[in-house]
Amino acid sequence: MKDYSPIKYTHYSIIEEGDDLNTLTETGAHVCNSSSIVSSILNKPEGLTSAFKLINEEVASSGWIRQIIYENASCDIFVRATTKTGGTKTGWVRILTENA
Repeated sequence: MKDYSPIKYTHYSIIEEGDDLNTLTETGAHVCNSSSIVSSILNKPEGLTSAFKLINEEVASSGWIRQIIYENASCDIFVRATTKTGGTKTGWVRILTENA
């Protein structure tokens, strides 16, 4: 699997079929290893179709988490922000695309 993420993690959790990205607010790396389950994942960015790595970063002590998705089959990167409790979210924004 290609890995376009500039961030390398040795410990990560696995995103499984039917998981909801709105409830995945633990900081660190989370990986979806199979493109075949991406369509079942809830609250993913529009246009995400292949396996990916999700990085959750705490934004200082603000109570917010920055979520960044690196799609493996392309150079696409998506980003949004959410509160640690998952209550408030911004929309997903594609900040880099393979066709850029």
